[in-house]
Amino acid sequence: MNPVFYDFKRSFLRLSVIIFIIIFATLGISASYETYVSTVAPNPYFYHDLNVIGVSITKGDENNIIGYVFNNQGNPISNAEINVNNSIYRTNSSGYFSINVSSNFSKPIIISYNNQKISFEQSSVFGNGTKYLSTVLFTLSTPVTHKLFSLNNDNSVISTSNSNSMASLGLVIVKDTLILVTNNPNNQQVYIQFRSLTSNTSTNGEYIGNVTNYFNFYHIQSPSSEKLLIVTIISNKSLQSTFSSLYYPHGDAITSLVNNIDDVMGIFAIVFPIIMLYLAYVLFSKPRDTGALKFILARPITRRELYINRYLGGVITAVLSSFLLSFLSYITLSVLLLSSGVSLPINIPLLTFAYVTAELIAFFSLVYMLPSFIKSGGTMLGISIFLFLFFEVGINIIAEVMALTTHNISGITNILWEIYYFSPLGVQSYGSYYLERQYGLTSTISTVHLPLVILSTILWIIVPFIVGLIKFNKINI
Repeated sequence: MNPVFYDFKRSFLRLSVIIFIIIFATLGISASYETYVSTVAPNPYFYHDLNVIGVSITKGDENNIIGYVFNNQGNPISNAEINVNNSIYRTNSSGYFSINVSSNFSKPIIISYNNQKISFEQSSVFGNGTKYLSTVLFTLSTPVTHKLFSLNNDNSVISTSNSNSMASLGLVIVKDTLILVTNNPNNQQVYIQFRSLTSNTSTNGEYIGNVTNYFNFYHIQSPSSEKLLIVTIISNKSLQSTFSSLYYPHGDAITSLVNNIDDVMGIFAIVFPIIMLYLAYVLFSKPRDTGALKFILARPITRRELYINRYLGGVITAVLSSFLLSFLSYITLSVLLLSSGVSLPINIPLLTFAYVTAELIAFFSLVYMLPSFIKSGGTMLGISIFLFLFFEVGINIIAEVMALTTHNISGITNILWEIYYFSPLGVQSYGSYYLERQYGLTSTISTVHLPLVILSTILWIIVPFIVGLIKFNKINI
């Protein structure tokens, strides 16, 4: 067998490496299960594939309850079971049902489909559904305050006075469809506006249609990031009602899951560098300290080949471990959520895989360089542990000291994000930030710039590797 390949094989397929890979695979499955238990299990109906929205129309002593049952893709569900006080009804092929109950009927009405159940109580407008809906907004038939407006010739609005009246409206957004229900359709005009959460701009928004039926469906261009949805209903060119609700492009379910996944990965990320530290020790530092490298170099293998081989063994371990961690977590959680009919976005494991891999390789490059300068394995371990603690804890202390000395306590967050560029572990924080920002879990941080994040990570990987290789070629083993 080729000596170069043989040494690489021994480096990568050693017991400690295999154990690390198994640990990472187990952590991936554990992360998804912990996410499921803490986020989904307490309220499983939030993660079903069953939603309902409807209205109740009073007719004498009876109420006519009309409902629309649909899944998380926005498609109607036919033949769903409607249980009204043990009387069974079914939705038609278009997902609708219509039942009559007494006006004082107050028991929950249960909807069942594919072993999933949700319930609702009759009201002027009603609804219940999953967290996969992008927006859910209900204003029930209770006294509310409307602003009276007058319109200029250019259709700009001038507030004139307030008026108390009754409003009954229900609205959900699923995919690119806005469903609006009301018990009093009167050809009202509907405007919507997706506003940045930090914007104070106020306009009527985009006209999407009129309210002509109890159930109104509008095709809209849904934004790809979290927004504040402003809904404006105008009737008779004088009365305007404005409502607002948060809009989540993937639904609040995905946001909650991402938040939990990121928290779990953040905990695991603390121990990841320790594993790579030990891997650098067993691959390079210990063999040099015990004299095993002299024996290996007696074979037809150069120092450069040995250094690169063992480095690649650690790098491939990092890549494979983070891949198993990220994608086993993704696959396991997707299987657990299979009944919801919604797939988790693939960018979640991709981004997690990217920043975990970068963090592992960057720190591994740093500690792998040390044996080229330090022969003692014990000293190498001590310095490596110090570096780990410094980058994990020390830079936070440095940020606090800088904030105190510059009398800029409020700017400590920005200082810390800037210091992360000078840490091989900083890429984990940046990766977590970009994942959270995609799902509206954090606001934009002015000191975080993607090109600098990439450059910093590349330098932390390449520079220690090259310095260590040059030094190793010159030292007396």
